[in-house]
This record gives sequence, structure tokens and C-alpha cells, in this order.
Amino acid sequence: RRRTITWVGRLHSWICLTTSSSMTEQLGTSSSTTILGKFLGVWDLVSFHAQAADGTRTYPHGPHSWGQLMYTADGYMSAHLSRQDKPAVKNANPVIGDQLAYTGTFDVDVTAHTVTHHVHCFCSSSGLPEMECSPDNPAYFTRDYQFGTNEHGVDTLLLSLVYYDQSKMDLLWARKKPYPHGTMPVKERVIG
Repeated sequence: RRRTITWVGRLHSWICLTTSSSMTEQLGTSSSTTILGKFLGVWDLVSFHAQAADGTRTYPHGPHSWGQLMYTADGYMSAHLSRQDKPAVKNANPVIGDQLAYTGTFDVDVTAHTVTHHVHCFCSSSGLPEMECSPDNPAYFTRDYQFGTNEHGVDTLLLSLVYYDQSKMDLLWARKKPYPHGTMPVKERVIG
């Protein structure tokens, strides 16, 4: 059994689920490989909200969240979510505030339409309980996925989780344009 942890709403309730999927088991067909390829790259957060069973919508990181999600071809991922409207405080500790970041590996179950993040390192200043996780003892975040295209022709990725009480959490991501190689300034470092 895997330990799977999910997160929803302002209360940041933790719910344990079980899942069993493996990227290596799912990559037997060319359509599976194509689906996996759709995940790869960098995604910017468009919206992040939780919705109660009665339809009430809340915004765990405020209505103007910022975030970035990355998937690599060799199976690694990282995610960062933050409030965009953090108050500016002189001499403030930069790690205090509504932020959540984690990194690890991922797999895709094309039959169940889920992606599972194997969390190796987790950091939060959002009032969430600390998680003990490592590459040898990861936590698992499993979400339903749906690909689409927005009105500007940009690829989108919707990650969702519906809970037992029919409440749900949705994170909508838009594919980030590739950074043009050769335009990033490089500073020379001379040591010694």
C-alpha cells in the first residue's frame, strides 16, 4: 500500500488515499507514450480553487495564485504554489507566507487518467502539517488529469481531485513557452 496525501480548501484537510500505478507498466503502447509526452515541460498556474459539495468556491492561496509545475522526460517533477498578493513587509522572513513547494518523480496511469507525484521533498509555509518524505519513503499526490487548449491556442492541463463528499479541488495550468536559447545572459565566474 502506498501512502497518498491530498490537500483541499482553506482548512488544508489531509485525506489518505491508496493508489497503484506505474509509469513503466503504462508505457506499453504508443498512445501511452504520447500522453506522457503531453505532460513534459513547464506549466504556469492559471487558477487554483476548491469547491465544496454545495458549490461554494474557495481559493487556498487567494484568488490570484502563482505557480509553476515542471515535468521532465526522465521522470522528475517539481511544483511551486504561492499567493501573488503577499503583503510586502520590510525585513520579512522570505519563507513565511502562503507557499507550497515539492519535488520528486511522477507516473501516469493512462487507463485511470491520473498522474501521481511521488513527493521526495516537501516544503510549506501555508500552515500545512509537515510531511516526512524522502526518495526512500515518498508521499503520493494523485490527481485526475485532462488536457485542453485555451482561447489563445495554448495547451492546458487540468489537475483535479474529487473527494468522497463530492467536494473537489482544481488546478488549471497553461503550458509555458520555451525559453529561447542564447538569450539568457550568462555571467562568467572566475575562481582563484
